[in-house]
Amino acid sequence: MTIIFLKPLLTVLLIAIICGLLGVFVLWKKIAYFGDAVSHSMLLGVVLSALFEINQSLSFFGFGIIFALLSSLIMHCKIFSRDAMIMILSYFSIALAFVFADIFLPNFSFTSYIIGDLMTVSKFDVAILSILALIIVVFSFAFYQKILLVNIDYDLAKIEKVKINLINILFTTLLIFTIAMAVQVVGVFLITALLILPATNARLFSKSPSQMLFLSLTIALICSSTAFKIAETYNLTISAVIILLLISVFLISLFYQSIIKIIHEKI
Repeated sequence: MTIIFLKPLLTVLLIAIICGLLGVFVLWKKIAYFGDAVSHSMLLGVVLSALFEINQSLSFFGFGIIFALLSSLIMHCKIFSRDAMIMILSYFSIALAFVFADIFLPNFSFTSYIIGDLMTVSKFDVAILSILALIIVVFSFAFYQKILLVNIDYDLAKIEKVKINLINILFTTLLIFTIAMAVQVVGVFLITALLILPATNARLFSKSPSQMLFLSLTIALICSSTAFKIAETYNLTISAVIILLLISVFLISLFYQSIIKIIHEKI
């Protein structure tokens, strides 16, 4: 591997660590739609950042917070389910992004924000992602039992004096900051896939919450590094190869589990 690929590889591995862990909580909290909605709505943050010439990372994070606040408000609507309302808000943001780009930034391209551009990663990006990965590792193993308790039995969590609001705020902030950073380097598609697929794969084989965290992290790292090597060797789009490999692993795992279940039923 040439030295030019070291920063992109390190970036992919750091994001794999971050999403491999956060994705487990996303599944536990049953908010996969929220991560997907936030990442896609970031396209409006991209346009606003270019339009007003403000720092992209700050723009993404600020827009993510605004999106989260709006989501919390519209979730009180009793007519439709909360996932439907959040996806409507997401589609509105995406449509607005393209309309604004057509009107005010006619030569603007969304390509790098959709599929990513790892070759433009800076040392600063790697440093920020390294710090974020460390924070999320600490957060994951410090709070996973409390988060699990909240999702299993909310009333019991309150009795046990779990600081539910604080944990939710910390988690949402970390999730939004992760998406804001990752969209700039790996794109919308990959960040969404990495938040869902490793954790989904891990759930098939896990027998405990801690095992699910470990397996999700392992799957994310192995698939990301393997896909990176394949993409580098055959000059393919890295994000697409990672997603295809993760989905392939999921389908194989699902098939394997189905076969095992059939065998056990016959025995």
